[in-house]
Amino acid sequence: MKKLCLFIAVIFILSSCGKAANNPLESETTETATTYCPPTASETYQTTYEIPEEPIEEKNVVVGIDICDYTELDTYGYNSLTEDQKMVFDTCLNGVKKIIENDYDDLNKLYFEKPVPDKDLRSSMETFYITFPQLNVFLTSYFIAISSDDYVTIDGLQFLRLDSIPVRLEEYNLICSIADEVMSSLVHDGTTYGKVCSIANWIMDNAEYPDNYSHGPGWDYLQSPIGVFSYNEVTCQGYAETFDLMCKKAGIDSLIVSGDSIAAAHAWNMVCIDNKWYHVDLTWEDSNSDCPKRYMFMPEELCAIDHKNIRFDFCDLALPKATSYDLFEYYFESANDVLDHYSKKKLK
Repeated sequence: MKKLCLFIAVIFILSSCGKAANNPLESETTETATTYCPPTASETYQTTYEIPEEPIEEKNVVVGIDICDYTELDTYGYNSLTEDQKMVFDTCLNGVKKIIENDYDDLNKLYFEKPVPDKDLRSSMETFYITFPQLNVFLTSYFIAISSDDYVTIDGLQFLRLDSIPVRLEEYNLICSIADEVMSSLVHDGTTYGKVCSIANWIMDNAEYPDNYSHGPGWDYLQSPIGVFSYNEVTCQGYAETFDLMCKKAGIDSLIVSGDSIAAAHAWNMVCIDNKWYHVDLTWEDSNSDCPKRYMFMPEELCAIDHKNIRFDFCDLALPKATSYDLFEYYFESANDVLDHYSKKKLK
């Protein structure tokens, strides 16, 4: 009898196992429905094994760009002047600084160390314009030349105390304060190149060229940093002036250059990084979705493909040479490669 009962028990167990094997889905579904509970958040991290850590590439991340007194920069324009022209330039700058520091109550006449020919005054003022575009309005609007020999030579400058000074000064201070605030939050890698990229990216992220722009009264704000900071739209001149101001505030020498594009007159920048100059066109880069970085850090031969008659406006100074491809990250390595790509005639 005991043997019979044992035999029946074995048959029952085998029969049960056979059903589970024949219908695995039914078995798994039943078990899941009755036994599975999702782990809690604390249980999820209480693993019994260690996940191997992958090596992380350390990158220098810096928040904020230090602001400098950009009137003290060692600039390309200033270094291109003769000693007498530098003396005139310094006198002009000292007068302008009196205004922007709101210390012009006693300002009257500024005499040069010695009389200079009129051409030296013109060269100094033209260089002042390309060196400090945001300050130039104070020089040209509130100072005139004085001479004791019917302007054969120039003795110095006469300050004009006009009612428009406070308005101009308020606008300049607004531009500078916004630029300083923006730059205090920009993230970069600590290099000059990283700072320039961070500045350029911020401008392109916060400005665009207006679709309905037309030359004429009422559009002046689009040609200055106030267009970026207050209206989020600028023309090419506004892109260039904003980039120039922020770079100079970061202690980086920059210039605004002009030329002729396919459609019209155009403005963009040159910037000096590690003693090498590059062309940077934020207007075209900002609207350039097909070829990223095509208009960033261009050597002059690539820039000249679609930027013609490159020059300084209102200044005869020669442009700095920009021959390096070091920072050009587009997939062309030379001007001829670009021309080959577009099936155009090669440069000679």
